[in-house]
Amino acid sequence: TMHDVAWRTFPDMYHAADRVIYDFKYGRACRNATHVIAISESTKRDVMRFYGVPEDNISVIYQPVQEFYYTPLSADEAERAVSNRFGGSLPDDFILYVGSINSRKNLIAVIDALALLKPDNRPFLLVVGNGRAYRTLVEQRIEQYGLRNSVAIATDIHNNTLLQALYAKARLFVYPSFYEGFGLPVVEAALQQTPVITTTVSSLPEAAGPDACLINPHSSCAAEQMAHHIDRLTADDSLNRHTGKAMEQYARTHFDPTMLTHRMMHLYRRLTEN
Repeated sequence: TMHDVAWRTFPDMYHAADRVIYDFKYGRACRNATHVIAISESTKRDVMRFYGVPEDNISVIYQPVQEFYYTPLSADEAERAVSNRFGGSLPDDFILYVGSINSRKNLIAVIDALALLKPDNRPFLLVVGNGRAYRTLVEQRIEQYGLRNSVAIATDIHNNTLLQALYAKARLFVYPSFYEGFGLPVVEAALQQTPVITTTVSSLPEAAGPDACLINPHSSCAAEQMAHHIDRLTADDSLNRHTGKAMEQYARTHFDPTMLTHRMMHLYRRLTEN
């Protein structure tokens, strides 16, 4: 099973020695395997492109997120979980980012978008994640724009109930990544009926579905596009609810754990019978 080939598509994230090792062992595994499972159409294309595996030798089977995300929290449960952690320090209207703080995840694009919004229309951004050099760049950009009171970075959230509650209470979820093998946080947010702004690249349109707001992260207008979608989704309650419900339906239809398990078992049985 191949999740991604990020050492090929985003080599700056890896040391040269690691790239050589990954390329050798995963490339050899793909070429020698009876069959390859890719967790997205995007990963399938990458495996074909980089390792020459014939299309007939690859099956795409999506992965589900953790089981608890499929059972929504009640409004009281979500409120209690968030209040216990943040007290009154987190505004009612906030937008959320969950993931590593590194160059591939492109968090600076969100900071740039917030800076374009008028202060009266600028939502609070909660970042759940951590990083090193790139986090320093993010913090410098926050200072540059004078957004210290508009952004918080939480590095110590490991409680599943709290994370689910944050997804549920967020006004929207932002995920401007340059590359993902799948993009699990997008599905996690969608299952809580939270609208998502993500990108047009790699597997993210597959994970998000047709109702998400997609931006081109390589465009010179990426920050403007994101600011536009943030403004629309935070200002229009009807649009926000409609988008969130449509995204939830897509996620439940395409990433149902039982359905995906049956597909996996069917493939295993077919391979063993042959």
